[in-house]
Amino acid sequence: MEQSNKSAGTIEKHYSAITMFSRFLDKPEIVLNIDRKAKEKKEDPPKSPEHA
Repeated sequence: MEQSNKSAGTIEKHYSAITMFSRFLDKPEIVLNIDRKAKEKKEDPPKSPEHA
């Protein structure tokens, strides 16, 4: 998702919709996968300019 084009509210609405859809399908692993990827992205160390 392009962050410059998406506000936090829009992302939150999409996340809420996906959460409700995963409950409807009885597939909680869908949301767990999204949460894991978001956590991994936050925990990635910043890359130095030398290695970019």
